[in-house]
Amino acid sequence: MTLKVSAADSSYTHPEEVEEFVTRTGCDSLAIAIGTSHGAYKFTPEQCTRNEQGILVPPPLRFDVLEEVSKRLPGFPIVLHGSFFCSARVR
Repeated sequence: MTLKVSAADSSYTHPEEVEEFVTRTGCDSLAIAIGTSHGAYKFTPEQCTRNEQGILVPPPLRFDVLEEVSKRLPGFPIVLHGSFFCSARVR
């Protein structure tokens, strides 16, 4: 069985909910959903857009969500699953 989810229909972390979640659960770190670009996950053409050269481009990572969560939880450990490499932008 193949599950197809468009970027528009996918579920990302809602930054406005993170403070309540951390307070109510007492968690000591928070794994957030900002998209994926690693591992064996392969995007279908329907999930991608095309750049100026017509090359398929996967949905972008939602760094805006990461930034907003960081603002709402300053200094709180944020977990990014599968982030074996982090660009300077994330650090």
